Amino acid sequence: MTDMRKTRRCAPMVRALLMSLVLMLSIAAILPAGGQAQAADGVVDLEMTTFWVGTNPLRPWKEILIEEFERQYEGVYRLNVIEIPGDAQHADRVLANAAAGNAPDITTGNVGLMQDLRDTGLMLELTQYLDADPEWRDSFHPNAFDYYYTADGELYALPYSRDNVGIYYNTRLFAEAGIDEFPRTWDGFFAASQQLVDNGTIPFAMDNGWIFGLMMINMIGTQPGGAEWLQTRNYEQRWTGSRPAIAGAELLRDYIQAGYTQRGAMADGYPQAATLFLQGDAAMIANGPWMINSIRGIGAEAMDGLYDEVNYDISPGSGIISIFGEAAFASGASTEETAEGAVAFLKLATSREQMINQMLIVTRPGTVPVELNEEEAAQIDRLLVAIEDRAPGATYAYPHFQLAFPQAVWEEFTNFLPAFIEGSISTTEFFNALDDRLESYLR
Repeated sequence: MTDMRKTRRCAPMVRALLMSLVLMLSIAAILPAGGQAQAADGVVDLEMTTFWVGTNPLRPWKEILIEEFERQYEGVYRLNVIEIPGDAQHADRVLANAAAGNAPDITTGNVGLMQDLRDTGLMLELTQYLDADPEWRDSFHPNAFDYYYTADGELYALPYSRDNVGIYYNTRLFAEAGIDEFPRTWDGFFAASQQLVDNGTIPFAMDNGWIFGLMMINMIGTQPGGAEWLQTRNYEQRWTGSRPAIAGAELLRDYIQAGYTQRGAMADGYPQAATLFLQGDAAMIANGPWMINSIRGIGAEAMDGLYDEVNYDISPGSGIISIFGEAAFASGASTEETAEGAVAFLKLATSREQMINQMLIVTRPGTVPVELNEEEAAQIDRLLVAIEDRAPGATYAYPHFQLAFPQAVWEEFTNFLPAFIEGSISTTEFFNALDDRLESYLR
């Protein structure tokens, strides 16, 4: 059978990572190889790996996708689904298997995993299939593939998600503090936070990683030149000497030092911060639309009636974290038969029906724009509608930290963050550490 994958040179760092993963997991069971031969009954077997299991909010959508694919292609394709709980564990297993020369016919993960898989040389190049079906190719948002193209214009993953990440706020707590509307400027944000403190309320639920990163990106992205700096491709931007980065980072440091977050916020992870907001103890939190179900009390403990008190808006300074393709599907299919099956699955997953299902089940839009009729629109969550309505009016749009910078820089960021906030290192020292890590990553 013809091998449908294009051989690519494995980047040194990725190759070292993959080999180390093989050593770490050598005693573990290796996943079956993708691209299995056609079964004796004439049905083509497709291997699919996923971490959308258990309480993962994408699990119900996965089940619908699998059921619909098997219905449409009964007697043609058969999905063999390997469930690996935890996105990090899933990524480790898939990369270890890829290092051994085997990649699943269908898999999913964030942009970092997709880039690492691409560099193994095992993944299916997808532009040929998109170009062969112009209607499918042209159905996507214009920027949908930006983070997945190689320098040569090749595409090794197909993103399915699109998110506008804003700030949730508790309208009851705002009203009790005498705040009439969500602040539009950073000065107004500080002033509203002081009113909340004066009324005995924690203004903002903060953590030492994800939420902090979102707010720092908001404060950088709404500075002059900040959005452009964050949108720089190929990791060419540097922290040291960047005026918008300095202004944004120091603004957030000042906000935390002013006492506008919970005490000990820099020791708290996301679960602690989320609980403060979900229990009505904090008035604001930054997060994406995937938090809507938690606010509704689905899969999380939320205060009774919280959902009715919450609204969702863009950042002060008129900014929005707009994410095209934070996560994607990819295929390591190695035969014509399995490649055709994988592409059939990708077409189903990005169809109009499944984009609507994603909005209904996961409360996030997809990479294919969909015009909703009245009946469909009435089923979409009001908080998702709120941020989708507000986002086009934002002056600035920019990606979040983990799309603008590699994972290695994010890890360094979280390592040095507490010292920066408490003032034991300067902004320059903080940024030098981030740039040093970026240079090390790029070597």
